[in-house]
Amino acid sequence: MYTVLEILDPRNYPSIWITPIVLQLNYLLMQTFFQQYSSTYSSLPAHKKTEVIARLNSILVGASTSIAWFYIYAPEDIVLIGRLFIGYLIYDMAYVTTSSMVIHHVTGIAICYSGKYFSSLSVLRNVLSIMGALESSAIVISLCWLMNTAKYPQNRVNTVVKAGSFLYWTTMRLGVFPYLLYISDSYAVKIAFLPILFLNIYWFKVILEYIFRPTSI
Repeated sequence: MYTVLEILDPRNYPSIWITPIVLQLNYLLMQTFFQQYSSTYSSLPAHKKTEVIARLNSILVGASTSIAWFYIYAPEDIVLIGRLFIGYLIYDMAYVTTSSMVIHHVTGIAICYSGKYFSSLSVLRNVLSIMGALESSAIVISLCWLMNTAKYPQNRVNTVVKAGSFLYWTTMRLGVFPYLLYISDSYAVKIAFLPILFLNIYWFKVILEYIFRPTSI
C-alpha cells in the first residue's frame, strides 16, 4: 500500500524534483512572452512581474489538482498527484511573500512527512478531495489579483467575476473544506489540516477588510 511519505523519496520518485524545474522553465517562457508582447506587463515593477508569472503557474497547478479531484481514484495516481503538488510547494516557496503563505506551504510539506498515517485508499482519497477544494478556490483569488494588476475596467464583468470568486472561495474554504475534515475517518488528517482551517478564517477576514475598505469601489 502506498503512503504519502513515499512521495518524498527522490530515489524512487524523481518527478517531485522535476516539477520545480518544469515550472521554472514555464516561468521563463511566460516572462519572455509577456515582456515582448504585453505593454501592461512591461510597465509593472519587477516584484509585480514576478508575482504575475508565479500566480499563473499556481493557476495551472490548481487546475490540474482540481481535475484530479474528480477523475482520479487509483492509489498510484493519487500518489502521483501528491508528488506533483509537493514539488509545486517546494518551487513556490521561492516566491511567497507573506508569513501566512509560508505557514500554508510548510504545512502542506509537513503533511507529506506524516504520510505513514495516510496509508489507506479512503484516506488518500479524502486528502485528494481536500487538496481539490483548496486549490480550486486558490484559482479564483489569483484571477481577481491578476485583474486588479492588469487594471481591468470596473465594469459589470469585473463585478460578477469578483463576486462569484468571493462566493466560491468562501464556499470551498469555509464550507466544503471543513465538511471534508469532519467526515474524514483519520484523526491524523484532521490534525494535519487544522492550521489550514485557521488560515482560511484569517484570509476570510483579510478579504472582507479589503472589500469594505473606505476606498473600495
